[in-house]
Amino acid sequence: MPSGSHERLFRQENAHWWCRAVRRGALDAFRRHGKGPLSLVIDAGCGSGGMLRELAGYKAVFGVELAPEAIEFAARQTPHPILRGNVRQLPFLNNVADVVMSLDVLCSIEGDFEVETILEFRRALRPGGLLMLNLPAHKFMAGAHDRWMGVRRRYESHEVRNFIAGADMRLLEIFHWNMFLLPAGYIIRKLTDRRSDKPHSDLDVTPAWCDPLLYRFMMIDISFCRLISSPVGASIFCVAQKPE
Repeated sequence: MPSGSHERLFRQENAHWWCRAVRRGALDAFRRHGKGPLSLVIDAGCGSGGMLRELAGYKAVFGVELAPEAIEFAARQTPHPILRGNVRQLPFLNNVADVVMSLDVLCSIEGDFEVETILEFRRALRPGGLLMLNLPAHKFMAGAHDRWMGVRRRYESHEVRNFIAGADMRLLEIFHWNMFLLPAGYIIRKLTDRRSDKPHSDLDVTPAWCDPLLYRFMMIDISFCRLISSPVGASIFCVAQKPE
């Protein structure tokens, strides 16, 4: 990511509608599937700590992040410890985590190492443990915003299904979301990219006063997309389980 990007995300992620929606969707899945006492939760690629902040009420939550700048900002907003490390080599023993979540991280890894990285998450999970992933979807949505965010790839749901199967994990749920705003998002992205092909962020496209309204709209979108297992939407969310 360009210099200063982590600071910009840190300033915006707690208010911006899309950032909030990603975290809320993951937190809802965490509550749906994470039954019983949890001994260890790992946020693999925690960035500037937004998801760790959402998990403030839980114990034994660790973040793993490679970028020192991101770790610095994350430490400002979460009491949970953050370990510097690569998500492809988690600094944890085998079979120790109840949940590993990784939100929009696999897409930024250089090279086609999705299955290998999911296998690493699987290694750290206890039998029956849960993996939660959020990923950018649809290659036609790629653009300057992706380059600014360090997103190297976008996916279709069948690809994610293959990654999960290749790592010998059981898929519990998978769906696209951000479906209703997909046409508008595509048009806006292509128009802004036409004005400049230099890496830039889409986070400033919507004014701040729209954030509460768009966030509520995204909550409806996520619930509906999960209900119908939507095959269309700008993001993909999935939950998988390591075999008992």
